[in-house]
Amino acid sequence: MGLYTAIGNLGSIVGSWLYPVIDGPQFRKGHFICMSLAIVTTLLALANSLALQRTNKSRDGKYGKPVPGATVDVTELADRSPHFR
Repeated sequence: MGLYTAIGNLGSIVGSWLYPVIDGPQFRKGHFICMSLAIVTTLLALANSLALQRTNKSRDGKYGKPVPGATVDVTELADRSPHFR
């Protein structure tokens, strides 16, 4: 969690380079970079979601669907537990 906070706080430092005064008042370069990063983040989140869905579907086929609300013991196998989703 600390790493996410540190990376998030770097935004104020990077912002001074992305939005220099000479680019004002529209700051096209800074806005384009931020928009590009938002699109990349969206694509990575979508790819992660699809990968997790594929993994869960594979586990459902191999071990069967887990019982909704049942406690899954992950003390021994962690995320390799048959019913971990």
